[in-house]
Amino acid sequence: MTDLKPCPFCGGKAEFVRKQVKTKGHWCDAVYVRCTNCDARSNRVLYSKKYHKNDSEYLEAQEAWNRRADNGKAD
Repeated sequence: MTDLKPCPFCGGKAEFVRKQVKTKGHWCDAVYVRCTNCDARSNRVLYSKKYHKNDSEYLEAQEAWNRRADNGKAD
């Protein structure tokens, strides 16, 4: 896994969060990235053993957090 980019809103440090959530009446794990300073968050990635092998849910959450409008392109 590569590093998480700083928060796009305040520049704060980002971290992974894994917690149990209830969705459609069932409990499951969810992973997302949050800023430790302003609490901005990425979308949740619901964990399923069927679809997420080798901690790929973390990679999916990381890609969502690290995505920027300009994708690193300069004019």
